[in-house]
Amino acid sequence: QRLESAAGRAGLEGRAALGDRAQDLAVGGGVDDHGHGRVVLRRRPDHRRAADVDLLIPHQANVRIIEATAKHAGISMDKVFVNVDRFGNTSAASIPLATHALLKEHPQLSGGLALQIGFGAGLAFGAQVVVLP
Repeated sequence: QRLESAAGRAGLEGRAALGDRAQDLAVGGGVDDHGHGRVVLRRRPDHRRAADVDLLIPHQANVRIIEATAKHAGISMDKVFVNVDRFGNTSAASIPLATHALLKEHPQLSGGLALQIGFGAGLAFGAQVVVLP
């Protein structure tokens, strides 16, 4: 991890390697010059692309934020699991609850590659690429 303090910008670099598909993806993010958070899913040279992710499972804060997260990650909304409309914002439990609901409703997605993104107050956020159980 690195922290750039020059203009109040924070940048994080991270990667989760699970299975032969996830090892080729890198998750990064930070804050742009306008104070907007960003998450970037990119492929390492000669490896996979953001399109290789089967699903985005974001923190279920509200639909507007979920749509913005998908847009910034370069993932279409048809690959985003949303259940905030049914359960509301369940805070830190939203990603595990959404993952459970997803697999209960769509068991055929087991073994798929998912990007999970969570965030909190201020500049706190985390992301990981996982193979769904």
